[in-house]
Amino acid sequence: MGRGFGFYGQAAWIGLFQLVFWMIVLMFPLIMFWTWDFSQQFQKRSVATTGTIVKLHVETFSSGQRRSQQIHHEVRFKTEDGTEVTFIDKTIGNISAQEGQTVPIRYDPGDPEWAKITIDGVQNRHYKIVYAVLIIFWLLSVPLAHLMNRAQRRHFRRYPVKPEVIEGTS
Repeated sequence: MGRGFGFYGQAAWIGLFQLVFWMIVLMFPLIMFWTWDFSQQFQKRSVATTGTIVKLHVETFSSGQRRSQQIHHEVRFKTEDGTEVTFIDKTIGNISAQEGQTVPIRYDPGDPEWAKITIDGVQNRHYKIVYAVLIIFWLLSVPLAHLMNRAQRRHFRRYPVKPEVIEGTS
C-alpha cells in the first residue's frame, strides 16, 4: 500500500483543490467589478461636505507577540437640510486625525448615516491596493493551476488506472 491517500484519494484531493481554487479565482473579477461599481455608484449619488471627529474608537488586536491597533473615527456632520448625523467610519484606517478635527466626508442623501471620510484620496488608494492584490493573485493562479494539473497527471502516470477483471466474465 503506502500511497498516502490511497490510489484514488490523492487524485481526488488534487481535483477537489483545483475545483475550489478555480471557483475562487473566477470569483475575483466579479468581486472586483462589484466593489468598483459600488464605489462608483456611491460617488455619483453622494454629497461632499465636512464633519468633525467627535471621538476615536481604538480596537487592540493581539496575535502571539504582535499587537496592533485599529482606529475608527466617530464623525458628526450636518446634511444639506440641517439634520445632524453621527456615524463611525470603519473604512478609512489609521489616519492621523484628532478629536475636534474637521475632515472631508461624503454621504448618501437618501441615508445620511451611510457616510465615509475622504481624506486625500485615501478611499481610492484602498481600492487600488485591493485591486492590485487581486490582479496579482489572479495572474499567479494560472501557473499554479498548471502545476496542480501536472501533479495530477504525474499521480496517474505513477499509479495508472487498471481495469478490474471480474472472474467468470470474458
